[in-house]
Amino acid sequence: RASAMISLAEIEIVRGHPAQAEAILDRVHELAKTHHLIQAQGRELQYRAHLKESTWDFAGAEVLIGQAMQLFEQAGETSWLNACLGNLANVYGATGRREQAVATYRQLLLQFRADDNPNNVAVANSNLGRQLMLLGRYAEAADALQAALRIHRAHGNRSSLSFVLMSTAELALLQGELEQSGLDIDEAIAISREDGYHMRYAACLGVRAGLWLLLGHEDQAQEAAEDARTEFEAAGGAAFVA
Repeated sequence: RASAMISLAEIEIVRGHPAQAEAILDRVHELAKTHHLIQAQGRELQYRAHLKESTWDFAGAEVLIGQAMQLFEQAGETSWLNACLGNLANVYGATGRREQAVATYRQLLLQFRADDNPNNVAVANSNLGRQLMLLGRYAEAADALQAALRIHRAHGNRSSLSFVLMSTAELALLQGELEQSGLDIDEAIAISREDGYHMRYAACLGVRAGLWLLLGHEDQAQEAAEDARTEFEAAGGAAFVA
């Protein structure tokens, strides 16, 4: 039951419903404490860390991730420990520690390849590619992002696919490949809108606004930027609105 509830909390987080996710995690906490479910306690902390990240409380997120890692180490839960390492790498990237993020993603890639886990390999490549892009290492970023894209298309993971498409769109934009950027971001927008990933949809609209601006379409850029603002605020992501 705790596992199913955690899955529901994850869905609410992805859809931009933090209050609903927190209420579900409160119930998970009670169950996990009552029945001494160490894995569930660790996963609860892990998803609370996601909520902290969504409000830019990265210090709080890092503390919760560390607590979750201690529980997973205690329980011998290697797969969930690796998931926490991925979360920690996300925090490194969000707080400007990009080289640490890159090193951590590369460490995870080695583990995921050894485990023959293509979905995790793709997610790690996607996150690695984004950090390399932000470091200005575009050729390395393109290799990692294209590897992620191939796997996500083959395995049909739409949420992860929309994330990597957003990154490939940004990379293409930075390299002046505006037509390819438009194709990628429009596909990411369509997936995010259709599947109800509100925070992702808002972020994609922000990229689209930047692309419209570079193309000289100021009215469309303004409209996309306003739509992004509205979506962020509706999804509880006002901290992302500049």
